[in-house]
Amino acid sequence: MRRAGVLAVAVCALLAGCSVGYTGSTTAPEPDRIGWEDGYRANATLNVTTGDGIDERELDAIVARTTARVELLRGAEFDGNVTVELLTRAEYRALNLSFTPTADRATDQRWEAAFMIGERTESERVIDALFGGAVAGYYRPSENEIGLVVPEEGGIDTQTLAHELVHALQDQRGWNVPARATLDGRLAGQGLTEGEAVAVERAYAARCGDEWTCLPRTRAGGGNVSAIVSYQGVYLTYLAPYVAGPTFVAALRDRGGWAAVTDAYDRPPATTRELLDPAAYPAGTPVLAVADRSNGDWERYADADSLGRATVHSVFWTNGLVSRDDDAIETDYDDPYSDGLVADRFVPYRDGTADGYVWRLRFANASEAAEFADGYDLLLRLRLDGERVGEGVYVVDDGPFADAFRLERSGATVTVVNGPTVDDLEGIHG
Repeated sequence: MRRAGVLAVAVCALLAGCSVGYTGSTTAPEPDRIGWEDGYRANATLNVTTGDGIDERELDAIVARTTARVELLRGAEFDGNVTVELLTRAEYRALNLSFTPTADRATDQRWEAAFMIGERTESERVIDALFGGAVAGYYRPSENEIGLVVPEEGGIDTQTLAHELVHALQDQRGWNVPARATLDGRLAGQGLTEGEAVAVERAYAARCGDEWTCLPRTRAGGGNVSAIVSYQGVYLTYLAPYVAGPTFVAALRDRGGWAAVTDAYDRPPATTRELLDPAAYPAGTPVLAVADRSNGDWERYADADSLGRATVHSVFWTNGLVSRDDDAIETDYDDPYSDGLVADRFVPYRDGTADGYVWRLRFANASEAAEFADGYDLLLRLRLDGERVGEGVYVVDDGPFADAFRLERSGATVTVVNGPTVDDLEGIHG
């Protein structure tokens, strides 16, 4: 995930392609230019054997050739060298790098509202468990350093290296997305940076065998399968930049080649709606207000967030109301409940130790809003075993999402109010 705290990472599950092993040697003439790096050209063969470990000379050669290949594929020159470090999974874990540096009470409430992480579970712990064991590589801009997680028996994944080199190139060229305050904004921005990295990585893999000799691909392993199974919706949400991002980047390239991708950094996608529907880009940041109608007992205590279309899709998928044809990785994020979403705002409330929220969603039209409301009704009644106790009012008695809910639709807008009890709903949003 590009700029997750101070990191850009490659997730094992999304890295695709195959390589053909080869050893040999070559040098390249100077001066350096696109497709040449430190005396190695993109189609060079290397005198490298990975089974007995990789020494410093071999690593330098691998990095140089991979850098030349990334330059050729992206059509841009690196401004300087990047440090590359090889780590075992145990060494990576010892770094204790967090994927949720801003996790707090409001973040926990957001995931509870998405029916993915229950109110008695810290979201930071869940997310770190999900991705801490799945990272294949990372780039730290503050150190200009790439870390590659390698298996104990040795080897190196040059496709992951290519992915992380793209992030280094982005950093050197100033192709960055400013920090975003909402989940949806961050996922959308990562769709550009990760989409570009995955696109180059896939182009790299496509040339292995016929055009380029490539080292055998290795897998570091270590993914937390139990956490992924338990929190599939969170996993699918965070994968949106990797799954939808390459398609978004491909759409930009169809409009104007890599120059259009570079230009997009001046106006990155603002929402995952643009990411999932490139024809809607650029749409800009939508405006949707949620008036504070709480009483004196309840208070807003954090800025408004936005979950966005990718997350809303994951809400219904993880609760069994949307089917996918594969393993939740490689397909789109289309479904009748989230497709029409234009904007949403999530506002957390608190009353001492108790929590509640108002979540407002605006759709393209009243019909799309009605579909979402119908799906949300099914989710509460059929998946969470909730009871409808009044017009648009529900109570879920048991489980990690036990609470009271009020569901209202007015034209193309849907408002969800949540609180511990039915009486609290008025106090939160009267």
